[in-house]
Amino acid sequence: MNSTLAGKLKPVFAYLVPVAVISPSLVWMALDKSVWTWDPALYGKGSVELFFTLIYAPSRWVTEMLHVLSSQAPGVSWIGLFLVPVGHLLGSIDIGLLLSIWLTQALTLILIYRSTLELSGHNQLVGISGCLVTASAPLFVGMSHQYFAEPLQLLAVAWFLTIMSFAPKWSRAFILSQLLVATPVAMLAKVSSPLYCLGPGLVALWYVFNPRRSFATKHERLERRVVVTLLAAVLLNSATVAWYYENTTYLIRHISLASSGPIAELYGKKDPFFNAMLYWLGAIQNSFFLPMGLLIVGLIFLFGVIQYFNNSNTQTKHFTICSAIAVLQVLIVLTAFSLNSNRDPRFLLPVLPYFTLLIAWSVMQINKPLLTTGVILIFFSQLTVAHGQAFGLFSPNPRISGWLLPANRDGSGAVKLNSLVSKTCADTRGERYWSIVGDQKPWLNVNTLGYTAAKQLAPENRQRCYYGYLGYIVTDLEETWNYVLSLNPRYYITSDPELYPISADKMDQAVNQLNAPVLKKVQSSGLFEPEPPLPEDPGILIFRRKSPLNRVSDAEAFAVAERGVQSVRAARFGENFELLGALLTPTGAGMELKLAWRSLREAPLEYTVAVHFVDEAGRILAQADFPQDAGQARVAPEATWVDRVRVPTEKLKRAHHVGIALYLPGHGVEPIDRGPRDWDGRRLLLPLDDALVNGIVKR
Repeated sequence: MNSTLAGKLKPVFAYLVPVAVISPSLVWMALDKSVWTWDPALYGKGSVELFFTLIYAPSRWVTEMLHVLSSQAPGVSWIGLFLVPVGHLLGSIDIGLLLSIWLTQALTLILIYRSTLELSGHNQLVGISGCLVTASAPLFVGMSHQYFAEPLQLLAVAWFLTIMSFAPKWSRAFILSQLLVATPVAMLAKVSSPLYCLGPGLVALWYVFNPRRSFATKHERLERRVVVTLLAAVLLNSATVAWYYENTTYLIRHISLASSGPIAELYGKKDPFFNAMLYWLGAIQNSFFLPMGLLIVGLIFLFGVIQYFNNSNTQTKHFTICSAIAVLQVLIVLTAFSLNSNRDPRFLLPVLPYFTLLIAWSVMQINKPLLTTGVILIFFSQLTVAHGQAFGLFSPNPRISGWLLPANRDGSGAVKLNSLVSKTCADTRGERYWSIVGDQKPWLNVNTLGYTAAKQLAPENRQRCYYGYLGYIVTDLEETWNYVLSLNPRYYITSDPELYPISADKMDQAVNQLNAPVLKKVQSSGLFEPEPPLPEDPGILIFRRKSPLNRVSDAEAFAVAERGVQSVRAARFGENFELLGALLTPTGAGMELKLAWRSLREAPLEYTVAVHFVDEAGRILAQADFPQDAGQARVAPEATWVDRVRVPTEKLKRAHHVGIALYLPGHGVEPIDRGPRDWDGRRLLLPLDDALVNGIVKR
């Protein structure tokens, strides 16, 4: 009885290994007080704003989901939003969001354990060794503490690996359904995911379409797990396609800048292929192995290959095929990396499962329990060293991944930023406004302040401001200054260049080269006045605009939407603007037309609003076109405003509709997604009440 119970519990205990080896990261999260920088702050801001949009404005939630992170895949922000309330209850949204990363990493370890266990013929030691190889990689440990997209991409690769591993046993329908779910997860993680998942995906498809396999029975095709998986696939693929459809233009631009050219070279260097390959091979060692561990693993792999050719084991044939795919996949990724300029080692994280697979295959070929136990001990030691460095117990090792950062227990940086947000982003009036951040430092940048503001103000629905920046690696002072003025900022925030000088780092110099010149413009323009220094850091300078333009009013805009023509509510004009509503009101001399708008993203008001009075056939009888803004000011995402058009009586004669369109000379008319339209869906038609029009005309 006891032996039977132990046999049943043995797999359960084994599944606890993945959770146990990543548990120290939970302690790290509780201790760390770091200020989130750059991408983590951007992803975090997206998660927080999406969750509180769901709470306070659910009708806008789907739209926001499709427009969050226009230049980067939104998967990490989408998943994290469901952990925001957990963090809020724990008193730290940071911890809640990092829990989503922890869960992602834990699920990755479980999938890798299952894959190596299956491929090794249910050898528990091999499964545990595979789990430890992954969990002990310094880059894996470091990324468990950061709110980046790479952990989700790693999970997608581990998922494809699992599908490939189980393909000989699974039915065709289930393999295909799993691929249909794993693929959108990969694409929601990062757009580069096909580079990492191609090999396992092709192997799985071969098992689906292999003519030698017997066709699945009707029962297999309709088994419950297939149906459930396909339902999830429909949902995920629909969301993925919708997001990519909305953001393809921005995504392509981001990929182009990040992969090659002068901006990409700031993150690495343009180098001959051989030199670049040597760099990435060294980065693999730093990211995945301690130096001595790499030597031992290399010898084990060599002996594994020799053993395979000396005594080929037909029982591990599929394991060998998967290992060959792993080798090809690593070569494909390293080749692609070596052809580009960008050199960020964190991009290596998704190839970690392939190295794990090769190590597990090697120990399985040698098939000595003592050796496998030795491998487990080696990587358990590496796990101890990695977490020891993360907790500051060991001094930093330059041969270990630079992403393995010690927990920062000093919360003064967060206190400083909270104070800065309270001073510049807490106006309680209804208008939304810009504040410009003149710096791009790790602790003072547009993403970090935006995330801080979201954490502080979104829970109470008080987030009224948006933080903008000078532009990414800008060089033209006059153009940049005009851009600042076009945003009509309420505050300008920067650091004192004497207290925080630009370092010799090429990236720091490139992104902050106009900080001091623009600061001089702010000080001498007469448009801004200095605010009292920030008590927590006098080195942060704050300037307030003396007389900012007040063009937006949420309350009036939503009132127009509520009382206006219902058939045209929430019509989207192109990618940037939404017509919240339109209201026609009689006046003594005719009629007033109010158009309430909302910006879907940051955009210049450079269009012309066409206002046409048309007859039953759609012919234009009169016009009242006007520019969105004479100064072509830029508006923040979610900004609202109301345009007013006075319509004299003579323009209403014989008119049956008012046509509304947005056009930009040389670029055509923006498409409209809903409501009564003509002009091939590019002019919105507001119906005119005949009795109302006749009454006005007779008067």
